Amino acid sequence: MLAKSEYDKRIEIMKRRKNSSNMPKDWESLLDVEQGQASLTKKEKESLWVLISSEDETMLYQGIELAWQLGVDGDSLIPLMTMFTMDGRTMDSMSITEYYRTKNTDWIFKIPKISQDHPIRWKKTICLLLDYFPESKFWETVSNLDLSRCDLEVLPDAIGELKNLNELELGSNHLTTLPDSIGELRQLTYLNLSYNNLVDLPDSMSNLRNLEVFAASLNYLTSFPYVGGWRNLQKFVMMGTFVGTGLTELPKGFTDLRNLQFVLFTHHPIKELPKDIGKLKRLEYLFIEKAKLTKLPDSIVDIPHLYEINVNKNNIKKLPKDIGKLKDELAVLNLIGNDNISKQEKQRILSELPDTNIMW
Repeated sequence: MLAKSEYDKRIEIMKRRKNSSNMPKDWESLLDVEQGQASLTKKEKESLWVLISSEDETMLYQGIELAWQLGVDGDSLIPLMTMFTMDGRTMDSMSITEYYRTKNTDWIFKIPKISQDHPIRWKKTICLLLDYFPESKFWETVSNLDLSRCDLEVLPDAIGELKNLNELELGSNHLTTLPDSIGELRQLTYLNLSYNNLVDLPDSMSNLRNLEVFAASLNYLTSFPYVGGWRNLQKFVMMGTFVGTGLTELPKGFTDLRNLQFVLFTHHPIKELPKDIGKLKRLEYLFIEKAKLTKLPDSIVDIPHLYEINVNKNNIKKLPKDIGKLKDELAVLNLIGNDNISKQEKQRILSELPDTNIMW
């Protein structure tokens, strides 16, 4: 519990920044919920309201900390903040209860999507609320969470509480690691980690068996968890950092990803592709650019619907002898920057892939 002087200070802030008449009619009763909030003084409640509804980030974060110290229940606080921050409407004319009744006929927590449509201030706030109120029922309803461009350096361990999360956008932050709890997001279908400072990923990510799209471009990864369980994955995007470091091979279990359709690995010093890459029967686009390949596996010709192969700026000298098996589907073959392909080999490739757009 904060000292009385701290409450007085917050009331002074309230008087300067906001007139209490602007508060929704039943703002007090929303804080009078089951876990003892009825004992809060009116000044304490006024302080909370002013801080959590403030447009000033520092005040907003102070409000979250104050609410936590006072023992306010997250199941009450988070919807209140959500109402104010995500909608941006003037609330004077209706009560909080009326507001939620107009929004949907379901329970107050039905706010399934938190995305880039909402202010960065709110996206940053979500991380604090996860830290302070991980047990809130609110997290059970969130299906889409966009925390991109929030200057995040740490992802709260409580991210694992979002059991029904389908999409998680973490791009363009300053993350260097992820908590092991991210592996608890078993319903996740989309995960973007691009444009961070990640140096490794937790082994628990192997548990994300419902992933359909994964991207982790422009990080500093030199190793990768086992991905053989990602059987639903369709799109795998991993651009490197242009500094010569990165993955030297595709992740373990890669050829078990039988639903893969699109693969892009650029600026990774990958030396060879798996010999059994032909198991990826649904693969349509294969981009392994600016790597260190010297050949393509013979089994690549067993991929029936391969539409484009882009292996520009490698060191490939010859293509598989049966490359002509791809002639009916392969529309584009990019071999630019593979300067050691002989004239004779080029003639062979042209004769076996007569309708393919080949770039040298």
